[in-house]
Amino acid sequence: MSVQPQDQVKWFDFLFGMSWKDPASDRRALSIEPGETLITVTSGGCNTLTLFLKHPAKICAVDNNPTQSYLLELKRAAIRRFDGEELRAFLGLTSSDKRMHNFDRLRGNLSKAALRYWVSKPHMLRHGVMNAGRYESFIPLFSRAVGIVQGKKRVEGLFLCEALEKQQADFDSRWSTVRWRLLFKLDRS
Repeated sequence: MSVQPQDQVKWFDFLFGMSWKDPASDRRALSIEPGETLITVTSGGCNTLTLFLKHPAKICAVDNNPTQSYLLELKRAAIRRFDGEELRAFLGLTSSDKRMHNFDRLRGNLSKAALRYWVSKPHMLRHGVMNAGRYESFIPLFSRAVGIVQGKKRVEGLFLCEALEKQQADFDSRWSTVRWRLLFKLDRS
């Protein structure tokens, strides 16, 4: 199974949903009101950035791993600077040969520490930072394992479901097999 960038987005969404709460659930659970100040774990920044959809006055993102903060800083600068297509290409969601050029356009919007970090990681920038983490590098391996455990027809069927309810029913009836649970070591009791 060959994985293309657009396929990685699907797999990322699927794998993310299997192992982490989605940002919409976080926003609902937190009952954020416009104008509030929030504190969140940075953890790559995506969930942090989606909290802005609720119009807080301020978000303080903290993480004991400074790399996560540098990634959030880079994403924030890119969101402010690039249009949607440029942003997707820069982050690595679509192909691009301009990532280093576009990084140069962001340099002035990064702290000294973040700039120092990203200058030392040109391979991550060239590849696209959305594909550079340990978790994201696991996705192609995961997709191959899913292909073996579930089979191509079942995988395609899940992504072809037109409604969330149909996808959930398909998952419950066809995907939630003993082999699948062993893959994740999940206890479905």
